[in-house]
Amino acid sequence: MSARVFLAAVVTAALFTGPAAAADVTTWTDSTGGFTVEAEFVRLSGETVILKQAGGGELEIPLDKLSEADRKRAKDLAAAA
Repeated sequence: MSARVFLAAVVTAALFTGPAAAADVTTWTDSTGGFTVEAEFVRLSGETVILKQAGGGELEIPLDKLSEADRKRAKDLAAAA
């Protein structure tokens, strides 16, 4: 593959997916382990986690309904923002 073709493929992929789209989406799990959702962390608003699904819809999930690991992740992401 030529350098020009490779560069065109990288630029095209970035246009359609965004530079960090795949890195921001993660699996969030509820406290029972019975429900998961693929979404991007948006913010922590009080005791509610706001997540954005791939289709663009936002979910508001009470912090205490998430798994312990995901509660920690949400708090860490909020503190880093």
